[in-house]
Parts: sequence; C-alpha cells; structure tokens
Amino acid sequence: MEEFFHNLTSPAWLLSVCVVGIVINIVGTYLYYRLDKWFLRSSSWWRKRSQSRIEHQRQLVERLLGDKHNETLLTLHQIHRSVISGILIAISMLAVVLAVLLLKPLPPDAEFSFLSWMLIGLAVLAMFGAFFVDRSRSSNMDTLRKVRQRRKDLQEEKSKEEVS
Repeated sequence: MEEFFHNLTSPAWLLSVCVVGIVINIVGTYLYYRLDKWFLRSSSWWRKRSQSRIEHQRQLVERLLGDKHNETLLTLHQIHRSVISGILIAISMLAVVLAVLLLKPLPPDAEFSFLSWMLIGLAVLAMFGAFFVDRSRSSNMDTLRKVRQRRKDLQEEKSKEEVS
C-alpha cells in the first residue's frame, strides 16, 4: 500500500495522468462524431435524436447566413468555451499538484488525507468538465465551418451566374 501511495506522489505518474487526460479529451472529441454516425445507423431513437440535431444545426446555419452579428456572437461563445476548457484543465492539474504537496510532509505510514482525496476528486471532475465543454466547443466550430462553407458556395454560384 505504501508503494502505491509513493507511486501516486511521483512526478512521472502525475505527468502521465495529465498527458492521458489531455489525450482522452482530444481523442474523445474526434470519436464523438464517428460514434454519432454509428449510433445513427443502429438505433431508431438515436436516429430521431440525431436527425433533430441535424435539422436544428441546418436551421442555425441558415439563420447565421443572414445575420453576421449572430455569427460573431457564436464565435465569441466558441472562444469562451475554449477558455473555460483551458481553465478546467489547469484547475485539474493544480488540484493534483496540491494533493501531492499535501502528502509530502506526511509520514510514510500515514493514511491518505481527506483533503487530498477531495483535491483528486476535484481534478477528475474538472477533467470531465473540460471534456464536455470541449465537445460543445467542437460542435460550435463545426457549425461555423458549415456557415463559412455555405457562404463560399453561394459566392461561387453568384460568380458563375455573372460569368454566364
């Protein structure tokens, strides 16, 4: 048991936990859309839900095409989500570091302190929060990408009409 707690306080373990958390966050963002497509094919409930979300996003894209102000607000919302995600990851790392610093002065046979458990719990919650905030940010990025692509397609159609 002492060896387990000693491993928890090692910098290599802390760094690996942070790296794994960030990798899970990034991979989860990319897997979300693939899983969404897979569930769309496999479940009627998921299909109805996904179709309503697709329709909602299509309506949002059409609304944003007509109003540059709303597109700017969505971009600001996306930036806000990015900042929140970064802050939550920083809180997570800080909580783990504080938990380790609280363990350093304890004798080797001492129990894991309650405050250390609370800080590790905060770190886990902050990482989950960062994941979900980042997933929402990815959805906004996808919407903005579709708006810009649609705007570009409309400009190309206008230029083709002017040429002919």
